[in-house]
Amino acid sequence: MESALGWLELAQAQRLGGEKDPLLLSVRSGASISMPGMMDTILNVGINDANVNGLAVKHRNVTFALDSYRRLLQMFGSVSYKSRSNAFDQASEVASLDGKEASLRQTILSFQQLIEYRTGKPFPMDPRAQFCKRW
Repeated sequence: MESALGWLELAQAQRLGGEKDPLLLSVRSGASISMPGMMDTILNVGINDANVNGLAVKHRNVTFALDSYRRLLQMFGSVSYKSRSNAFDQASEVASLDGKEASLRQTILSFQQLIEYRTGKPFPMDPRAQFCKRW
């Protein structure tokens, strides 16, 4: 996996966890036989507190970067930790409707707190830990 990730980082000229232009991954659960609709996917793996602002600068869009982080936390909590997705829905609706930076930042903090409350562990800031079962 590390060699494949190294190849991808070179090919994309980005680094997983990079602070200015982070490489983001989509991670799909695996199965020996694929069944449509049965595989979980987590988008935006690689975003963390240290690089979300770099992502915003790179794309000249803070709302895009923060909403991408919010989506990662929501999918990560729902899929990886098997938290009920409706636990994230209410806070998410407010941020999605209003789309303001302050609302998105508050939603991100709320989601991080919800993950820690439900699991006893903080959301992993190490991008490799986000896609590997090290937590």
